[in-house]
Amino acid sequence: MLSKARKEILIKTVTQEIPAYTMSVFKLPNTLYDEMTSMVRTFWWGQTNGRNKMAWLLWDKICIPKKDGGLGFLYLKAFNLALLTKQGWRLQTNTHSLVYHVLKARYFPHSDFLHVELGSKPSFAWQSIMAAQDVVKAGSRWEVGDGSSVQICLDKWLPTHTTFRVTSPPGTLPTDSRAHTLIDDETGEWKTDMIQQLFLPVDADAILGIPKSRNHTRDRIIWAYTPRGIFTVNSAYKRTIWSLSILNKIKSFTWRASRNALPTKVNLCHRGVLEEALCEACGLDEETGGHLFWDCTKARETWTEAGLPIDTQGHVGKELLELIVTIAWCVWYTRNKTQYGTTRQSSREIILKARSILENYQLAQLQKPQHKELADTRWIPPDYPWYKINTDAAVFSTTKSVGIGVMVRDHEGSVLAALSKCMPLPLGPLEAEAKAMDEAVSFTKDIGLQDVIFETDSTTILGALSDTSTALASIDNIKKGTHCSLQDFRRTQIQHIRRHGYRPAHILA
Repeated sequence: MLSKARKEILIKTVTQEIPAYTMSVFKLPNTLYDEMTSMVRTFWWGQTNGRNKMAWLLWDKICIPKKDGGLGFLYLKAFNLALLTKQGWRLQTNTHSLVYHVLKARYFPHSDFLHVELGSKPSFAWQSIMAAQDVVKAGSRWEVGDGSSVQICLDKWLPTHTTFRVTSPPGTLPTDSRAHTLIDDETGEWKTDMIQQLFLPVDADAILGIPKSRNHTRDRIIWAYTPRGIFTVNSAYKRTIWSLSILNKIKSFTWRASRNALPTKVNLCHRGVLEEALCEACGLDEETGGHLFWDCTKARETWTEAGLPIDTQGHVGKELLELIVTIAWCVWYTRNKTQYGTTRQSSREIILKARSILENYQLAQLQKPQHKELADTRWIPPDYPWYKINTDAAVFSTTKSVGIGVMVRDHEGSVLAALSKCMPLPLGPLEAEAKAMDEAVSFTKDIGLQDVIFETDSTTILGALSDTSTALASIDNIKKGTHCSLQDFRRTQIQHIRRHGYRPAHILA
């Protein structure tokens, strides 16, 4: 007989994944969704002699994501739509594929996927993909480059997870104004004074918080609900219990207990299965979840024997919580065994069993520790004829500004040039680091160096400049400008340095 944890794995890895390929191309009929869901629901709750067992919770509650208190089973209709959305997103962004050219020639020769209509005599596959068009529209937004394609008042382009649109009254701006009117043509930076005059503070901060580069890049459509702006099925398909280091069957038990979905005597009486709800362990009160695990005299004896260090406000750490839920599972296990004539375990035996289960599981999860040598944090001068440029940024949230520091040194460690700059931009830490690197590259180019090594303490910035396909959406635009500027040097390297190794640049920032 499969446990709930094993059934959960089987449903998620087999039953709900089998139709995934078909659902990525075609929109299934609603009757088929219902039939498949019924089969999964019947398997989950189980059957006895051909009759379905009792369902303890609404299926909709079970399909809620784990982070929100459910089990994370799929809503098949929503999952089907998410898979089709992936096809629609590819038609909008991957314009070099053969499928794109075939479908464009047939259905939207003079438009794009976001603005096309269904058309006449469409195929079933095209009808299926078009069913996801509204999802693509809802999840996409503009990433501002040169601003020539972005309509300020009408388009979604702000990095705010509400409407992504400007909420300020139009004021003196024409309805069809483009974002390029807010960008200085010479420097490529935002026109700070103009933006602060035209927009409400919340919109002004959001606009100025988009880092800009001197090199103008094109505007592009990105997916608004992932850090890198790339569509994922997970992002289109939308507690603590599931992060605990305990057996899966204990996680499943804990979730059911927290949802009052255990077959306690009171729950069975409510459903007409039993007539008597008295607790068999103590015979003093009805067997509810609260009574069984906390108020029953046997439960109290168990918790006293455990001697857990819980403070007066009930606050517990992760490790202590893992032990508590394991003990609770052992109490439930003992209660069930007693129902079938087994002798009830003593409180001491329950505690020993719980600790043994938890320790054995966690020991099995341990990986062999990897001993890393301590990195040298000293600044090391470059070889001749290279120059080394260290850069750093500091965020001043109270004044909504950032400080940028750049230090240029040669092979002897001598300082050739330095830059300390304050910019009235409400950037976040990562965006500020990206801006600092862009300023450092521009500053180095201005002083005429050709063989240069740039050092940063941000592994994210290092990764973005080393691999142009991995940048986060919030820094993708400025990364492209920086990468373009790097091509002007004869030789360049980008390296990581620990914070203690670039203290002069940090002080300048």
